[in-house]
Amino acid sequence: MEFWYNKEEFGVIVLLEKFFLPDTYAENVFHIDLQALKNKGIKLILCDIDNTLVAHDDPHPDHNARAFMKCAEDAGMELFLISNNTQKRVSGFADKCGAKYYYSSLKPLKRQYKRILRDTGFHAGEVAVIGDQLLTDILGGKRMHFYTVLCAPLYTKDIIYTRITRLVENIVYAVLKKQGKLKRGEYYGEIL
Repeated sequence: MEFWYNKEEFGVIVLLEKFFLPDTYAENVFHIDLQALKNKGIKLILCDIDNTLVAHDDPHPDHNARAFMKCAEDAGMELFLISNNTQKRVSGFADKCGAKYYYSSLKPLKRQYKRILRDTGFHAGEVAVIGDQLLTDILGGKRMHFYTVLCAPLYTKDIIYTRITRLVENIVYAVLKKQGKLKRGEYYGEIL
């Protein structure tokens, strides 16, 4: 009986690692080595907006967000904004910085990611997803076999939906921390 319990626990841990353990964990997007991503073969970055580039309610890309997008462009990579937020929120933000975007993406579902691959012609191995949430950004990217980069949220203020997903996310963090795989604030920024 003990063996079965351990085997079951091991299975859950393997699944959590497979679907929630990011390839890279960065303090924020501004600490990501974009040249290393390019050297890895990444040609397209799908970047979340809210609490990844700016606060969830900030309608304007600030200097840092613009600089990050410019660095991606300078590195020869395309950058699209991808968000679960509304068209009004996402298009308003994207138009201010001239970025291509996808809204109401329903991350972590695959539908929008598949559409992006069809629209761009890129393959999964050429795409990186960057975001602040394990349950949307990382899970969605892992399901598509994209390279995943988790960033600590820029701000602690979240909308109600995100606060709910953060509760589940806390459980995932706790299990991965117990296994010595992922601990909040212990960043591993090297592009593997």
